[in-house]
Amino acid sequence: MLTGLDSDVEIPGGDTNVAAAWLASEDADVAESNPTFRKITMSPHDLGVYTDLTRRMLQQSTIAIEAYVRMQQVDGMRIAIDLAAGYGSGASGIPEGLANTTGIGSVTFGAAIPTREEIIDLRTSIAETNRGRGVTYISNSEMVGDLQKTKVDAGSGVFLMGDNADRLIGNPFIESNQITSGDLFCGVFSDMLIGMWGGLEIARSTERKFLSGGVSFRSIQTVDVDFARVGSFALGNDTP
Repeated sequence: MLTGLDSDVEIPGGDTNVAAAWLASEDADVAESNPTFRKITMSPHDLGVYTDLTRRMLQQSTIAIEAYVRMQQVDGMRIAIDLAAGYGSGASGIPEGLANTTGIGSVTFGAAIPTREEIIDLRTSIAETNRGRGVTYISNSEMVGDLQKTKVDAGSGVFLMGDNADRLIGNPFIESNQITSGDLFCGVFSDMLIGMWGGLEIARSTERKFLSGGVSFRSIQTVDVDFARVGSFALGNDTP
């Protein structure tokens, strides 16, 4: 999370690491190694929502309706940012999310439920960029159920995922129903950047509903999403 931003941001990134080499002799020259540089540019994208409450709702609500609406708006904003980080189209004011980012790894599954080998291939596609350690898998509840019911092979009695749905093939697993059915992400998610310009603004106004005695609540947050290393991520599904 990059907070407190106040203008467009340019951050250096890349996918090829500098490689050090041993000197053949005391007087040998150090070998040159150049990383691949790319410019990560983050710019403001605005996300917002408003909710109107009538005078009667304010009078007759059996809960603290204003606090409830504020809580719902905060949750809605959080969910929208999370979804954009995964699947944002990059058009119509929406940030470009992971699934639509050029350069991430890709593994095509032979069926809707991946095999152990295909799951490992996802990790391997990241390991080849020297980011194999510390990867995390993310998919939805449907995938969790499928993995827990699918045996590694016919006679082993071992399932792809155990009773605790927090590990997959030895790596952490996150269950999120923001993920499209059939998709399995794998990545070093510390390389996902979410920029925040200012804080979440929640405003209350009676002007819009003045004549009827109601009130309006508006929330706005300015964010963007990018990736320090696109080679730190891979997406697997059965769609070629």
